[in-house]
Amino acid sequence: MTRRDGIIWALLVCLHIAGMASSASAVEKVINITGNGSDAQYIEQGKTKQLNVVVKVGDTVVWKNNPGNKTHTATSDVNVDGKPLFTTGNIAAGATSAPILFNQAMYDAAVKATGGKAGERVHLGYFCEKHPSLMGGKLVLEPVGFRAKDDEDHKK
Repeated sequence: MTRRDGIIWALLVCLHIAGMASSASAVEKVINITGNGSDAQYIEQGKTKQLNVVVKVGDTVVWKNNPGNKTHTATSDVNVDGKPLFTTGNIAAGATSAPILFNQAMYDAAVKATGGKAGERVHLGYFCEKHPSLMGGKLVLEPVGFRAKDDEDHKK
């Protein structure tokens, strides 16, 4: 093994360990898309009604479109450089979106785009591009190390 190979190997090990440490507390949130038309809602798995979904930096979110539904999307109403901060693209009935990672870069872009304050929660609305006047939800993105004084954002 050359010195260069040893350095690359050590760097890869460090990155792997850092990735394991940062993902230890990360979770995958599942948001179910229920109903069609004016009855359609985005409901976090395990909940019985639509509420704000609290997402921490490092978490991933997937949207699951229930069978029998029309095709839906989940698209951020916050734009960065003229494009949505995130979008699932089309989610067919019975399908699940690809996971969207809410990383530090996305948090920083959201703070800047919304005029928020670094270190605070950022509220990100999203909607269905196919049915924008009928469906919408909200994510509450929390930065690393955030300590909530209460859980009021989740109830709204």
